[in-house]
Amino acid sequence: MTKQVFPVNSEHALGSVGLFLLIVVGKLAERAQGPQQTLAGRVSGWMARRAIDVIAVMGWLVDRLPEPAVMPSHPPRATRAPVGVRT
Repeated sequence: MTKQVFPVNSEHALGSVGLFLLIVVGKLAERAQGPQQTLAGRVSGWMARRAIDVIAVMGWLVDRLPEPAVMPSHPPRATRAPVGVRT
């Protein structure tokens, strides 16, 4: 018997990951769009732009994941009456 200390809701977990990635993009945007005078600045700007692209692609892929199948907690009710029973 396992007991979860912190029950995880998948919607809340995805929301937290999304919020974290939004903060990351915000931090990378300054480096990606700011003036880049040196080679190191150009390289870090290029890497920041590619990181933002990767985050955007990950979001695009997550949006296109199929909905999870929801299994009923109990079997479906019989649709036909038992033999010999009048309704």
